[in-house]
Amino acid sequence: MECSTATFLSTFKFKLNERRFLMKSKIRKCEVCGEYTLKEICEKCGSTTTNPKPPRFSPKDPYGKYRRMMKYGRDRST
Repeated sequence: MECSTATFLSTFKFKLNERRFLMKSKIRKCEVCGEYTLKEICEKCGSTTTNPKPPRFSPKDPYGKYRRMMKYGRDRST
């Protein structure tokens, strides 16, 4: 009986965390008028929308090197 309860709780916790992650990634903001929406294109002005939140910081960032290369160019490594 305990095994099934533990399994249920771990599944419920995973679904709760998954739902939070999905909602955070679905909300979008229009760059022109500042309107929040769930769509790729703003219904108010017709421009594209972006994710308003920055990515979560992690000291073990596996893709940090590549983001810096895109931002500063391939010749700069820091």
